[in-house]
Amino acid sequence: MSKKRKTTARILFVLYLIVLFRITAFRAGFWQNGLFSGSFLLEPMGVVRELLQTGNWFRFGYLFFGNIVWFLPLGATFAARRVPFWKGVLAGFGVSFLIEFLQFFFGSGVSDVDDLILNTAGCAAGYPTYFLLQKALSYKNKKADPEGGGTVKLDGFGIMVKDLAAMVAFYRDVLGFEIEWDGKDPSVYLKKDGTVFMFYGRGDMEKLVRRPLRYAEEGVCSHFETALSVENFAAVDEAYAKAVANGGTSVLPPETESWGQRTSYLADPEGNLVEIGSFNP
Repeated sequence: MSKKRKTTARILFVLYLIVLFRITAFRAGFWQNGLFSGSFLLEPMGVVRELLQTGNWFRFGYLFFGNIVWFLPLGATFAARRVPFWKGVLAGFGVSFLIEFLQFFFGSGVSDVDDLILNTAGCAAGYPTYFLLQKALSYKNKKADPEGGGTVKLDGFGIMVKDLAAMVAFYRDVLGFEIEWDGKDPSVYLKKDGTVFMFYGRGDMEKLVRRPLRYAEEGVCSHFETALSVENFAAVDEAYAKAVANGGTSVLPPETESWGQRTSYLADPEGNLVEIGSFNP
């Protein structure tokens, strides 16, 4: 997800929370009531049964389905953020409990155990709702592709890293990559001359694929290299010296090869191979 889309998603989530608390705990005039002036109902599904028995269907629908629907976005957000199901449901319970407590504290509503149950159920239902929406969007994209959805496009290259902050600093400040990262997300997008790279925290990737992964823990990783080109031979020497002075490990100092390229190799702070070279004297 791009930085712009992430920012939009966060703003929408904050607005959702503001609206949720505004219509539940901080209703108009809530500050005028005495503290701890609210009431509470502790009989599970007592109000729901009463509304069904009296045939008050509108009120029943509002209380029953409304309490569920209002917490669907919370669960869907947790699912999108890959929060484990039980942790997301527990967090949903916590948010609902906070709302019920604030209603009792400010006297802005009736603290009902039914709300707690239905809100938590709504948060839990947000998980399958999110995945169903993903499936629907995927199906829509396949229909839009008459070739059968088989077109594979390069999205970028990913590197699993131990220390995101150190790797971001090296690739951004030393090698000049464009970085989109807020310092918290478990993934980082890097751009260099139209090519997209991605850093993933090792632990987060293992959680995603639900299995341990193996890494080359020591020395230089030779599975792949990141090849960078600079303007001329002098720039190779300059960029190499800067990289080594700022956390890179020398693998091959700059030298001019028989095929006419001046090239150099170094390893980034986690041992991944980086080439800096030029064909222009």
